[in-house]
Amino acid sequence: MTVDGGDYYHNIVTDEVSWEKPVELQTAEERQTDTSDCIWLEEKSEGGWVPAYVLKRGSNSLKARPVDSKGGKDVDVPLKGGKLYPLTMSHIDKRFLPDDLVLLQSLDPPLVAYCLRHRFQENKIYTWVGADHTVLVSLNPFKRLPIYGPSQIAEFSAPSPNRLQAPHTFAIANAAYRAMTGAKADISILISGESGAGKTEATKQCLNFLADVAGSASGVEQRILQANPILEAFGNAKTLRNDNSSRFGRWMEVHFHARGLHENSISGAFVENYLLEKSRVVSAGKGERSYHIFYQLCASPWAASLSLGDANGYAYLASSGCVSVPSIDDTGDFDEVVTALSAMGFAQEDTQWLFFLCAAILHLGNVKFSPTDGGEGSAVAQAAQSHVGLAAHYLQVDQAALGAALVERQTVVRGEVQRMRNNVKAADEAVEALAKAVYSAMFDELVKRINAAVGGERGVAIGVLDIFGFEIFEKNSFEQLCINFTNERLQQKFNSHTFTQEESLYVAEGAPFDKVPFLDNTPVLELLSAKKPQLGVLILLDEEVRTPQGSDAKWLAKISERHGANPVFGSGSGAGCNGFSFLIRHYAGTRWDAPRTPGAAPHARAQPHS
Repeated sequence: MTVDGGDYYHNIVTDEVSWEKPVELQTAEERQTDTSDCIWLEEKSEGGWVPAYVLKRGSNSLKARPVDSKGGKDVDVPLKGGKLYPLTMSHIDKRFLPDDLVLLQSLDPPLVAYCLRHRFQENKIYTWVGADHTVLVSLNPFKRLPIYGPSQIAEFSAPSPNRLQAPHTFAIANAAYRAMTGAKADISILISGESGAGKTEATKQCLNFLADVAGSASGVEQRILQANPILEAFGNAKTLRNDNSSRFGRWMEVHFHARGLHENSISGAFVENYLLEKSRVVSAGKGERSYHIFYQLCASPWAASLSLGDANGYAYLASSGCVSVPSIDDTGDFDEVVTALSAMGFAQEDTQWLFFLCAAILHLGNVKFSPTDGGEGSAVAQAAQSHVGLAAHYLQVDQAALGAALVERQTVVRGEVQRMRNNVKAADEAVEALAKAVYSAMFDELVKRINAAVGGERGVAIGVLDIFGFEIFEKNSFEQLCINFTNERLQQKFNSHTFTQEESLYVAEGAPFDKVPFLDNTPVLELLSAKKPQLGVLILLDEEVRTPQGSDAKWLAKISERHGANPVFGSGSGAGCNGFSFLIRHYAGTRWDAPRTPGAAPHARAQPHS
């Protein structure tokens, strides 16, 4: 066996060395198996591919046996209708499964997937893509690994000049730090991936590394780290794929002193948030949760002072059927949030203000209405008066004024204010709109106060992007459309960096190369945002919300008329659609449904920056 664990064979008589097992050592079954003709078999149950021996080839199909079948059934593989990937068996020997994907013997999808799976099974969750070590593939192990301690930070902060660095988030963070200090220029770390891929954890690991290696004279690096539990409590939620999914985009800049006594140490930070998923405040999908802070408050010592009880007692939380998660300790996490708020310099009244607004939102969610005036108007139901009173108390507004504002709306016509009654449906929508607006404004103010606590001298910076992942829900809101669109843009950036720019270098130098095929998602981006030759879906929405008589139906008719023949677009008339939906086929080949539920266009008109 070699030092890296590979098997080889030594003939002590002839003194020959071989990687291949000699015939004398092969079993009877191995002697009957032809290893010169092998393919990759698609594994539909788990996804990916498995290596297989070809037993027999025919004109229309072939018979193959998976390498690790252990007496399992042979498989008939049709030669038409799908791509068949040939396999050289020596390529899957662990000696030839490197920590850099470009060093694989062949760059076909099955071998790439096999290499990643093999490394993952050995708890090697990181793999490089490219010799410059600027692109790192990370697989979420869904467990804690002992690879982020002080010894690892020391190892990656002072790498050996005689040895290539192993793939790791610390290696990425160190490369960014060294590039920033060397060039005195801003550097960015882009972290993207589908929901549950581990983006938030990767962000925290990069920040931990920078805080430990660079430090500061003022201790601001510790306040930067303390921002994480606060932002996660108010901006993260459980989804079907991830128990701690970021439901907002976060761009964090860590600034460093460019010169002087504290050169290259941390001077401060800045956080920018965008695209908070406001719809989750009032409605989470089945099996999902709203934002963590709501459940934490219901289980906290603050509950009594906020008139809160069990989370199941609040419509906004109970409607999804999921209020507790085995992997989430709401009580313990809340303690971390309170400690972090204190460390960030939040006064008691500031903390109370945050919790008051969260409590007000939960009480608003329990407000119900009764029809009046033959259904044209509405009034707060008698049984819900107490909820209005509690919501008003924690919003610190007059109860009567709040109740009146929910059952009527005001419009301005030629400078004259006109009051119109809300029916029950409109009143329910008014409550939800108020709850979402309050939470969104509170979140923006929270980020503003965090920036005040961690701000400092603006020098050169390392920016870290932690963005919500691409997701496909049973019902996808306008916000989810924007989230997925953002991920499409990031995928295009990755394609450009990894493939397009690299190919341009080969072309410029006149070097021969084999073009690497990749899925180009430009058609999806053009469908959504192009200005010519056809206006994109989002551009048409901008037009519709500016039209006095704009409506959902007119918007859908316009996009269906202009993009009906587009292969990545589908109208809402297919199976599973409700007539108020359209389909977009994204870069990974699946479809996601972007419902255009009644009222979407007016919603966008009222909130043009949603």
